[in-house]
Amino acid sequence: MEVSRIITEIDAQISKLQQARALLSGTAVPAAAQDPAPKGSKNTATATGPRKRKLSPEGRKRIADAMKKRWASAGSRTQRANNSDSQRKKRKRCELQVLALAFFYASLYR
Repeated sequence: MEVSRIITEIDAQISKLQQARALLSGTAVPAAAQDPAPKGSKNTATATGPRKRKLSPEGRKRIADAMKKRWASAGSRTQRANNSDSQRKKRKRCELQVLALAFFYASLYR
């Protein structure tokens, strides 16, 4: 990091702390009277608002790989659950209940 950029960021932090102190002590200066950026600052965006955090390509790849692994394991989990014996037994039980109800209602209308 360049020394001038470090100094600029320190100046921005100092101005933010001064604003917070002024607000707490009750001697706040209106926003129009304040200097939006410290002297010598080239980029006013860093002085006026929070910096956007950037994710490195390596970090982005790590997250993508972790998500792919997560979804792969979730997919295999649901596939196993659908093919399990308990699911088949549950389906069979439902079919038998439907048949029993059909016979019951058929016997009512005879």
